[in-house]
Amino acid sequence: MSHLKFALVLGGCMGAASFGIDSLAPVLPLLAGEFGISPGQSQLALTLGMLGFSIGQIPAGMASDRYGRRLVLYSALSVFSLTSLAAMALSDFGSLLGLRAIQGLSLAGLAVSARAIVRDVASGVDAGALMSSVTTVMATATVAAPLVGGFFGAHFGWRSAFLVMAGYGIICLLPVRSVVPAAGRRPRQQSPWRQLGASVRSFVGNRQSVRGVLVNAAAFSGLFGFMTAAAGVAKDVYALPQWMLGPAIALIPLMLVAASQISRRIVRSLGLRRQERLAVSLLGLAAVGQLLGALLGTPPLSLVWGLAMFYALGFGLLMPVVTALVLDPQPRSAGFAAAILGTSQSAAGATASVLMAATYNQSVVPLCVLMGASGVLAGGVLLALGDRKSD
Repeated sequence: MSHLKFALVLGGCMGAASFGIDSLAPVLPLLAGEFGISPGQSQLALTLGMLGFSIGQIPAGMASDRYGRRLVLYSALSVFSLTSLAAMALSDFGSLLGLRAIQGLSLAGLAVSARAIVRDVASGVDAGALMSSVTTVMATATVAAPLVGGFFGAHFGWRSAFLVMAGYGIICLLPVRSVVPAAGRRPRQQSPWRQLGASVRSFVGNRQSVRGVLVNAAAFSGLFGFMTAAAGVAKDVYALPQWMLGPAIALIPLMLVAASQISRRIVRSLGLRRQERLAVSLLGLAAVGQLLGALLGTPPLSLVWGLAMFYALGFGLLMPVVTALVLDPQPRSAGFAAAILGTSQSAAGATASVLMAATYNQSVVPLCVLMGASGVLAGGVLLALGDRKSD
């Protein structure tokens, strides 16, 4: 099976999480008008999807280890597509929220299984290279999601956003059988509790896996915190026009796309651990720059955004190799390890979002401090738990 086909299918499955959440964001005002609710209430359609995505990853990871990746992918894509179609027929907002929670659970299965499949078919720098290509597709879906959702919503109403989601799920579903191997399955005679215990012991007992999860979570919190507050900061602090907010924010996921392409080209020469150190060094430089900018009170917009893009470059180089490093020592429980990686990332992002909401005072300083602290923390974890092994 070609590297490109694997990357397209697995990246599409991982990108479904962003697509299923972010493509709905532009049509929230339409939902509020349709159901006669406040803008704050309409946000629940995103919140419930993200909540389902967060709590569903560990059960999905264990299921993929126990029953195989293919079955979980089939089930998750089918549920995602069917709930998207069902949402188009609803006239009650409460029912829509219930479907969004179920969609979030299905998206968890997609993200976890796709990561685990990378470990099933590759290891070491080969896994890092494949994951770089997968990340490119995933990040592209992230960039496209709000644009596609906004376009269809503006021209055909909010229900069309769910039609697009259903189409996305069906497109991802069709090639699963020809791409996803039937391997990656734990003997069924083992009870789920024994499976869980064995998976936990394997993960916690491996320094490399634990370190990778912590470094990734720390780094992601800074990036997600920026994405959470970027629009408010750009508008309130720097008086950026409304039409420029979308393109300005899109620069960050676009940098992730560029970084994943760079990663694919350099990971074989650098190796996983050296690229991890390089990526965290870039995060650290951007973090120190943001902390110094915070001392200025209101640093220039070009400085804040430029450092955020530099931070995104570092995270884009980090994510593919840290995924390979986390999963590589876990061949029999790759689904569980992928779930821990994804759940910790979601928790870190949620924490960063809460912190930004609690500290935002129409100043750029909280944003600079959060991003700076996150990058420094990622570097500290790497130093504290790192080792001197060569790739």
